[in-house]
Amino acid sequence: MTALATLWRLATSRLGLIVIAAALGWWWGASSAREACEADRLREVIAAMQADVVAAREAERRAARQAEQLAAEAASNQERVDALTADLASLPEGDRCRASGDDVRRLRDIR
Repeated sequence: MTALATLWRLATSRLGLIVIAAALGWWWGASSAREACEADRLREVIAAMQADVVAAREAERRAARQAEQLAAEAASNQERVDALTADLASLPEGDRCRASGDDVRRLRDIR
């Protein structure tokens, strides 16, 4: 009897069928467990990405608010500089290079 015939007889025997069924069951169970682990890992990755998106949107909102505040502060400072420049320009020719205490305070108020 050849080796192939012996293997065939073993595979078709009750013991062979039980071994084959057990091996297929183990393989299917291990495959299902791997798929479940991969699905869990992907859920965790998706949850982390969603949290990152939420954090990024909040950071974007904060940055926009800060940009608006800085723009308003810059406009206010520019108005102060323009007012001080106009006041200094209105001084007589000889007094333009001298700054009074009030002028210095006005300059310090500009942020």
